[in-house]
Amino acid sequence: MVEAEPKTKIESGIGFRISRLARNMRSQWAQNLSELDISPPQAAILRTVVEEDEVGIGIREIARRLGADPMNVKRTTDTLEDRGLISAATASKGQRKRILLTQSGIALARQVEEKVQAQEEEFRRVLTLEQRKILIDSIIALEEHFGISNE
Repeated sequence: MVEAEPKTKIESGIGFRISRLARNMRSQWAQNLSELDISPPQAAILRTVVEEDEVGIGIREIARRLGADPMNVKRTTDTLEDRGLISAATASKGQRKRILLTQSGIALARQVEEKVQAQEEEFRRVLTLEQRKILIDSIIALEEHFGISNE
């Protein structure tokens, strides 16, 4: 890999470079998901719920895992429920609702996962294993520094 000198002062900033890359990746991801008629937040929720199989998961836990606002997660799950992709069930009196995927939701989550795997394959083509490890370690260090956590 050839290291190119930044052409401008702004391009020499790590924050700028990360932000520009993230914007580009979000835009491409949204475009890929548009083929499935789903938004990135909806896809993230489906990907989170599918991990919980038959037990389901609460809104607050989804929000915590995604680093998202619980009210935004609630609005997005309402949309997914209206589309018949998830169901919200209360296991017993006094418990919070648990979100489960419907059969349609499971099928769509599989399609989303195929797109995730295609994106990951692109990363593997561009970055060596060592570069990916360094990138992940660097991201973790920055997240820890800025107090971004899944806990």
